[in-house]
Amino acid sequence: MTEERQVDTSYGFAAGGFAAGLLTGMICGGVLALLFAPKAGAELRGDLNTGMNSMRDTFGRRYRDMADRASAGMEQVKEKAQGMTQKAQGIAADARDFVQSKMQQGRNAADQATQH
Repeated sequence: MTEERQVDTSYGFAAGGFAAGLLTGMICGGVLALLFAPKAGAELRGDLNTGMNSMRDTFGRRYRDMADRASAGMEQVKEKAQGMTQKAQGIAADARDFVQSKMQQGRNAADQATQH
């Protein structure tokens, strides 16, 4: 008897939702902290600008990293698919050769039977 196992794929989505909520909360909390801090307008705008630039750079790096990993993964998939295609073509060619040889053997046997 084989036991079927079911994989719970919803966990990944829940974790992603939690991470997005955590990030949103951190951003909102940071902005509110800056707005309520006793600073001059120019200084506050500078701090906000610095924070936004830092966040933009971080997201840009993470996006490039993810894109690079995805590209590398796609290259691996492509290489594996090409290898599987070549293997399948080899198997098909072997099967075709086998069938052709058996057909030729059958023709030869039929020719010999009709000659006697």
